[in-house]
Amino acid sequence: MISYKLGLAKSTLSCWLKEIPYKPNEKVLKRIQLAPAKSAEIIHNRKVANISKIKNLAKKELGEITKRDLWLLGIGL
Repeated sequence: MISYKLGLAKSTLSCWLKEIPYKPNEKVLKRIQLAPAKSAEIIHNRKVANISKIKNLAKKELGEITKRDLWLLGIGL
């Protein structure tokens, strides 16, 4: 946000401010604590969406599976 407002690269600001000690406030500490759970939730949601997409594509490709189809598949196995 600061780099955007100043129109500078983050690396430039980092270089300029590296000597200044940083102590995060309560809001930042809480956000840091919640980050792994939020990341895991995002990854989980992507995985669920991907699985759903694959299942829908498979249903389209296979069409309707009859009892006879399943029976033949079972015999083949």
